[in-house]
Amino acid sequence: MNNTQLVEARLEYPHLEKRRNMLRLLSNALDEARRVHGDHQLRLYFKRGSMLTGEAQLLVYRTEQDVAGDLNLSGAEAVGLLNELDGDGYLHLDYGKHGPNASWGFVNVRFRSLLAALEPLLARARRLLRSSRGSVVDRPRRLPIRFLPSLATANTLPGH
Repeated sequence: MNNTQLVEARLEYPHLEKRRNMLRLLSNALDEARRVHGDHQLRLYFKRGSMLTGEAQLLVYRTEQDVAGDLNLSGAEAVGLLNELDGDGYLHLDYGKHGPNASWGFVNVRFRSLLAALEPLLARARRLLRSSRGSVVDRPRRLPIRFLPSLATANTLPGH
């Protein structure tokens, strides 16, 4: 792995972590919406930031949970991340008749499949971690098998 790839891996990992955290938060919000309100899908309120509307926001509709605040993101970053997860196929977003470019409104969120959504993120994070071992994070290297002493040779087995 060259230095450019290491730098990219270092920069990409925090973004993957944000995506995973958002999926987890939305999943928990959906569980609560089902349990408490009997809702079958998650509904979010979004507001895009502008001079007229103020700072961008992303809130869970029934509970007014601040998605951006809970993830330590700006409102604009949370809205952008939500749309990114939709574009990558983890979520299905339905903005209704006003569409995704409205300055504010509601969006219904459905998970494609939570396990299917999380697995590519986890696999990619594992690959990044494996590819950066020894360079980004100092970890002892494993000895190749050929250097490990054999524990079961013909001379050491009982009865031989």
